[in-house]
Amino acid sequence: MSGVDTSPWIVAGLLALATFAWRGPRSGTPRRGVGPTGAIGSAGSTGATGSVGGPRRWTAIVRSWWSRRPSARERARSALVAQTCEALDLCVAGLRAGLDLPAVLDFADAEIGLSAEVRDALRAPPGRLASGQVFRVISQAQELSSSAGVPLAEAWESAAALMREHEGLRRKIAVALAGPRATMRVLTLLPLAGPVVGIVFGIDPWRLYSGSPITVACLGLGLGLLFVGRWWCARLVSRLGLAQALG
Repeated sequence: MSGVDTSPWIVAGLLALATFAWRGPRSGTPRRGVGPTGAIGSAGSTGATGSVGGPRRWTAIVRSWWSRRPSARERARSALVAQTCEALDLCVAGLRAGLDLPAVLDFADAEIGLSAEVRDALRAPPGRLASGQVFRVISQAQELSSSAGVPLAEAWESAAALMREHEGLRRKIAVALAGPRATMRVLTLLPLAGPVVGIVFGIDPWRLYSGSPITVACLGLGLGLLFVGRWWCARLVSRLGLAQALG
């Protein structure tokens, strides 16, 4: 088998993809960076795309797309829940110490740096239903305190405990579904890796698969079955996932 050795090009392409996907060193997540959509970022990240050009601009675009993956959104949501629970713990301690609500909120903001969304949810008047399941729990606790006369410290303590229990259940479900999801990804990537392995060994996949109408038809049928199988497996996993257990 003769031809150009494409192994260096494959290695270079994989290194380029790894460079684009890398999000920098994990030097700690700033708590004040939890934004209104639950996305986490540093204070200097705003406007970074417009201030750089060339490869850095494309790297920022790819990283922005990468951060919108479901796993990245789930990590941002977990960070938001953790910050909310910590804020509620500080508020409960302040209320039980005899501080008024504005002083308690200022204290929590000074200690952990509340995001705008968490701050608005804690300052919202009773009866205003907040968006998002995390903040709906806070709204319900405030409504319970206002309508039934329950001390706000007790209501917020129960809300924090409920959110932590809810988060623990989400983690257990995610661990239970990690195996099926990994199997689904492997079974999807294995057939697609065949042409890459052929290129490494000097086989031209295009010439191999386009040699006759039969091979082209088999290729199309195989790709169709591959994506149908992935869609079906994803649907089975989603039926056993968070939407069913926590909905």
